[in-house]
Amino acid sequence: MKKKKKILLGILVMMLLCIGSVGQPKAVNAADTIIGDDYPAKWKNIPLGATNDNWKMATRYCTSFVANRLSVVNKFDIRRDGLDWNANQWGNNAKIQGYKVDMNPKRGSVAYWSAKYHVAWVAAVDGNRVLIEEYN
Repeated sequence: MKKKKKILLGILVMMLLCIGSVGQPKAVNAADTIIGDDYPAKWKNIPLGATNDNWKMATRYCTSFVANRLSVVNKFDIRRDGLDWNANQWGNNAKIQGYKVDMNPKRGSVAYWSAKYHVAWVAAVDGNRVLIEEYN
């Protein structure tokens, strides 16, 4: 009987150790994931909203930054299709154009906040932590 208790105790300890190590989130290494300020100099050195970018968005705003990042890194351009691409419309417009919109971020995704009128580009995801890059 003592031998069975020791075996069961050993199995229980191993299970707890395994669960503890699996549950520990790894740190996101920002140096490996962040691209940094790659917003074009021709737009970042002029007054806020002074002109429109290639996607007809006001320069130096978060929407212009994300549109540029999608073009440069993700290799696709936003189609205007007569849509208003303000930050609060981002998710709805993406759905209209057939893009997947959900709560599962991954590198290259767009994070958006309707209530706060803000968008950002997802640089990394590690468990329940999301690292974003944003502008303005």
